[in-house]
This record gives sequence, C-alpha cells and structure tokens, in this order.
Amino acid sequence: MNEVSHQRIKTNGIWVHIAEQGTGPLVLLLHGFPEIWYSWRHQITFLANHGYHVVGLDLRGYGDSDSRLSPSAYTIMHLVGDIIGLLDHLGEQQAFPLSFHMLLFSELGRAERAFARYDCLTVMKKFLLITQTDNLIAPPGVEIIDYLGTPSTLPPWISEEELQVFADKFQESGFTGSLNYYRAMDL
Repeated sequence: MNEVSHQRIKTNGIWVHIAEQGTGPLVLLLHGFPEIWYSWRHQITFLANHGYHVVGLDLRGYGDSDSRLSPSAYTIMHLVGDIIGLLDHLGEQQAFPLSFHMLLFSELGRAERAFARYDCLTVMKKFLLITQTDNLIAPPGVEIIDYLGTPSTLPPWISEEELQVFADKFQESGFTGSLNYYRAMDL
C-alpha cells in the first residue's frame, strides 16, 4: 500500500490541505475542534487497505489550510462549497463522509483569550484526552479550558510526539479559524 500523500488544492477560493491514500470509492474524513487531518491517520490507512480512496482534510481554518478571521467565512455553505470543490478536483461525483465535532464556542475572541493562558500542547491535551463522560459544562464564571484537567499520563493510543503534531499546527495557525465554524452555526 502506498504511503499517505499530501497536497494543497484550490477550492471555493481558498487553499485546502488534504491527505489521501488508496483507490476505490471515496471516503471523506471531516474533523471538528481541535482536530486536523492527523486525527484520522489510523483510519486513513485502515480504510485504504480495505479498498477505499480515503481523503482526510484540514478544514478551512485548521492546520495547513487557509484561515479567515471573520466567522462569516465559516458557514455551512462555505463548508459545502469547499467539499464540492474538493470532489470536483478529485473528479468524483459522490463520497462517504465521516465526521465528529463538539459545540462549545460562540463568542468571538473569548476562547482564544482563555486558551492563550496555556501553551498549545496543554490545550491539545485538555481537549484530545478528555476522560469525563458526563455533562461537559464548566461552572459559571469558569472557562471550559480551565475546567478541563490536564492528564498526568498519556493513554496508550497516543504519544507525546503525536500530540505535538496537533500543537505545532495550532501554534502556526492559531485557534480563531477553527472556532469560527461554531460561531457561524446561526449565520
């Protein structure tokens, strides 16, 4: 099986980074906050090895894709336009999309100010390694980033180096673009 290949494609007026592997029916892997294509690295190879053309992308505002400051550039219509442009680029008529996300942010700048109190690696640990399974709501007057614990040990499914991949991408791009998806839900 070939390795995962990377490229940036022009779609819907922006550059989007994609990671792809395999041949066959197209599976699009769409992430939420605070993810990037790298979140799907294991699924990409698994699905490619089972007869699929798998594409994991950095959605606009994430990782190596372009980021816009205005929440109005992150509406569902923008996301759909990005995906249609990706399908056109790949010469595909249809795809099987897989996705996950969380809805926690709305006020412009609030989360960014709260996240700035921590280094990017700590922010990634707090969100990617959530072990709380009940209601994930911070008490009044407490930001969610401050409410979440920072694990002292890592689970066996992820290494410090793998977490650093996420941290490095958010250090480069910041958090605003990725959070704007949630801010644009009502636009």
